[in-house]
Amino acid sequence: MATTLGAAAPTELGWFGLSELTVRAARWLLSLFFSDAVCDFDRFTLGASGFNIRITTACSGIEGTLMATVFAIAYVAVSRHRLRFPRALLIPLIAAIVMWTANAIRLALLVAIGASGYREFALGGYHSRAGWVFLILVAIGTVCLGHGVPYFAKKQAIVSDHKTNMTTLCLLPFVVMIGTAFVTDAFMGRFDKSYPFRVVAVLAVMWACRHSYKELDWGAFKRPWFGAAVGALVFVFWIALDKLLQKSPPAAIEAGLASLPAGSAFFWLLFRAVGMIVTVPFAEELAFRAYLPRRFASSDVDAVATSRFRPTGMIISSVAFGALHGRFLAGTLAGLCYALAVAKYKRLADAVIAHSTTNALIFVWVLAVQDFSLL
Repeated sequence: MATTLGAAAPTELGWFGLSELTVRAARWLLSLFFSDAVCDFDRFTLGASGFNIRITTACSGIEGTLMATVFAIAYVAVSRHRLRFPRALLIPLIAAIVMWTANAIRLALLVAIGASGYREFALGGYHSRAGWVFLILVAIGTVCLGHGVPYFAKKQAIVSDHKTNMTTLCLLPFVVMIGTAFVTDAFMGRFDKSYPFRVVAVLAVMWACRHSYKELDWGAFKRPWFGAAVGALVFVFWIALDKLLQKSPPAAIEAGLASLPAGSAFFWLLFRAVGMIVTVPFAEELAFRAYLPRRFASSDVDAVATSRFRPTGMIISSVAFGALHGRFLAGTLAGLCYALAVAKYKRLADAVIAHSTTNALIFVWVLAVQDFSLL
């Protein structure tokens, strides 16, 4: 019996030769480990050891390949001053080929996992997350290719990146946090028992780069009450909007904690608190308040002060912040408040303090009212 992955009819794949190539490549990879690997190119089914899947358009890898290509084209356009032309025009082609290969590997792994007796994991966490994990890795690889390979990058750009590399410093904790979350979610499902690993990964980046982060515009540690007041304000309307719009989904965390021994549940909550109050504010404020506004202020990010804001950058970074958090209105308003906190006294520390205060109050609220949907 075949399991259908995706929403479109299998016959809709016939017009796109790339899909058949993907299935053929996945079947060849499977045949290296499973002597009974089979595929039906008419119905686009793939299987081994009695575990068969029917691959439709949504899961064939076409969308992922197109997204990787579009990202690479956008990267080349934005970073054109750092790249050698016409060589840089090869970057989108390389990204497309690598992403197509990754999609074939993803499908082969899906069948291999299911055929090895882990059907629920294959069709659950792995199926829903693996594509995004591969896409993120290809996007990171695209940037590394353009910035670090002399064939594509101008010599001055490589020297500049090795000297300061503020872009890496601002985005590295966030990328590590999101990347770890995708990987652990894929294995753990709705309740991520391995959340402490995510916290430890970001803390490791913070510690390894602790001297370099001194170059950012944290500002003198004065008036910490200002950031705390902004954070308290965000907490108030965050909770109010959540109740007003009834955005809280059923909490998988509560059920997950109930399944753990008391000691393990306490340990998990302790790391959740450290993540919400320390690592998440640090990583997200570097990405959304230190990097994005500078990105929209100048193409040369390293030459712009961390606290420099323009209305366009402030709005776009806040909208992106809202989209990330799933509560679009509350998240966007929170992003604007944190951005205004930085703009007020030109101190990035104010946004971090505000974000930490908001999350600390939310954590206390969750424990007080037992509403784990807010975690």
